[in-house]
Amino acid sequence: MKESLMKQAITDLRENTCSCVVCADDRILFAEKGDGLAPLFAVYLENREQLAGAYAFDKAVGTAAASLLVDAGVALVYGETMSFGAKQILAEADIETVCEKLVPAILNREGIGLCPLEKLLIDVPDNKDRVEKLRTFAESNQI
Repeated sequence: MKESLMKQAITDLRENTCSCVVCADDRILFAEKGDGLAPLFAVYLENREQLAGAYAFDKAVGTAAASLLVDAGVALVYGETMSFGAKQILAEADIETVCEKLVPAILNREGIGLCPLEKLLIDVPDNKDRVEKLRTFAESNQI
């Protein structure tokens, strides 16, 4: 992966041009903007097979994002903010991680409690079970 491409993806996140960028084969495959897990979840659902071996960049990487990225088989995950739990999930799958800010957990939008998806997956140790729980949740809620 070209260093200039990685820098561009990080710049896009920092400047709020995108909230999720996926790169592979020395090009940007997906650059999405939106709130929460929605941009990454949409890319995952519609293009999961293209994520294998890719580099994923996201503004906030929590347990839910990490679970999807492990399932998709990415090679590297960059998060402006990453939770301890996400870092552990990715490390256990031998996925390289880079983050600007490592935090105990991803908080809800009000910043006063856990993100609902962090809460949903808190006691789910198996990644396949976490992904299935996310899919079920998404069917009845907006992610």
